[in-house]
Amino acid sequence: MKFFAAIFLFFFISICSFGDTKPLLLEDSSAKFIWHKGNYAIYFDSIHNSDLSRIKKIYKEGFFFPAPYDAPRLQSFDKDMWANFRVINQSPEQQKWLIELYDFHIDFYDIYILNDQDFICYHFIGGDCLKNAKKEIDHKNFIHEVIFKQNVEYTVFVRIQSKQSVAVNGVIRSYKNLVSYSNKEYALLSIFYGVLSIMFLYCMTIFLVTLEKTYLYFSIYILSVALYCLSNDGLGFQFIWTDYLIFNEYAQSVSITMFSASSLLYSAAFLQVSIVSKKYCLLIRVLTGTRIVMFVFALCFYKRLLYMYQFDIALMIFIWFTAIYFYKKEYVPARFFILAYTALFIGFTIHILMVLGFIDNTIITVYGLNFGILFQLFLFSFALGDRVRIVNNQNRNAQLNLINQLKENEALKDKLTKELEEKVKERTKELEFKNQQLMHLYTKHRMILKAR
Repeated sequence: MKFFAAIFLFFFISICSFGDTKPLLLEDSSAKFIWHKGNYAIYFDSIHNSDLSRIKKIYKEGFFFPAPYDAPRLQSFDKDMWANFRVINQSPEQQKWLIELYDFHIDFYDIYILNDQDFICYHFIGGDCLKNAKKEIDHKNFIHEVIFKQNVEYTVFVRIQSKQSVAVNGVIRSYKNLVSYSNKEYALLSIFYGVLSIMFLYCMTIFLVTLEKTYLYFSIYILSVALYCLSNDGLGFQFIWTDYLIFNEYAQSVSITMFSASSLLYSAAFLQVSIVSKKYCLLIRVLTGTRIVMFVFALCFYKRLLYMYQFDIALMIFIWFTAIYFYKKEYVPARFFILAYTALFIGFTIHILMVLGFIDNTIITVYGLNFGILFQLFLFSFALGDRVRIVNNQNRNAQLNLINQLKENEALKDKLTKELEEKVKERTKELEFKNQQLMHLYTKHRMILKAR
C-alpha cells in the first residue's frame, strides 16, 4: 500500500510541477530574459538526433520534467538533452529578438521554434564542432535572430549534445541589449588578456636574461592559463583558431595539462624543493609525468578522460599543502605564495565545479578562474618582491657578518702583532741586560788579569 501511495505521490508532484512551467514573457525591448528553472522543462534522450515529432509526443505524454535549477547540465555523451519552454512577446515595439546559448562547449545543438499552430517557424543548428564562419552572428556565443509576433505563444525545443559537461542555459534579448553587454564583456576580457600578455613578456624577458627556470615555468603557466581562458570563453574559437576544429576540441584539455604540469614545476622551483627535500622533488616530477601520461593515454585510448579534471583539483590541493609545509620549515617567501595559490585554488575550484555541474552558471562561476588569476597575479607580485627582499636581506646580513668577521680578524691580528712586538721588546731588553752583565763580567775579569 505504501508503495502505490509513493508512486501516486510521485506522479502527482510530477504533474503539478509540469503545470508550473510558465511562459517567458518578453515585455521590455531593452531587457534580457534568461531562461529560469520555472520557465522550462528538460528531458534526457538515450537516442541521438531524435526527430522532433518523437520528442513532441514524449513532451505531450508528460515525460519532460521541470528544470531543477536555472542551468541544468548534460553530463553524459551517451544521451541528448532536450529543453522546452514557451515564449510570448508582449512588447508593443519589439518583434525582432535574439536567442542566445551561453555554453560555447556544446558540440551540436538544434533549436526548433514552433508557432501557435504547431508549425516550425525556425530551425537553427550549431555547435563548436562547426566552423565559426557558419555562425549567423559573429559572436563568441551561439546567437540566432528570430521574430516573435506580438501576443503569440511560441514553443521552443532545444537539443544539445556534447562530449563534456555542458549546460542548456540561454537568454532572449534585443540587439540593443546584446551590444551593451558585449561591449562591456569584450572590454573587460581585453584588459584581462592584456595583463596576462604583459606578465608573460616580462617573465620571459627575465628568464632570457637570468636563465632562471622559475621564470620559464611561470611563463608556461601564464601561457596555459591564457589558452584555457581563450578556449573557455569562446574568444579563441572566434578569433584565433577559427578553422581548426580539431584543436578547438582538445584546446581545453591541452591547456589544463599544461596548467597542472607547469604549476608543479613552478612551485618546486619557487619553493626550492630540491634543496630542502630530494624525495619531495622526485614526487613532484613523478606527478608531473603522471599528468602528461594521463593526457596522452586519454588522447589515444579513452577520450572521456580528457574532460575529467578531478585529478587537477587534487594537484592544486597538493601544491597548496606543499607551500604550507615549506613555510612551516621556515621558508619565509612561501607566505605570499600560499595566499596566491589560495586565490587561484578558490577561483579554479569554483569554475571546475561549475563545469562538472555541481553549481549553477553565474558571472562568478563562469569567470571564477579569471578572478582567481587576477588575484593570484596581484599576490604573486608581492611574493616575488618579498622573495627578492628576503634574499637581499640575507645577502646583506651575510655581507655584514663577513665584514664584522674580517674586522674581528683584523683586530685580533693587530692585538697579536702588538703582543708580539711587546714580547720582542721585552726579550730585547732582557738580551741587552744580559749583554751588559756579560760585558761587565768580561771587563771585571780583564781587570783582575791585568792586576796580576
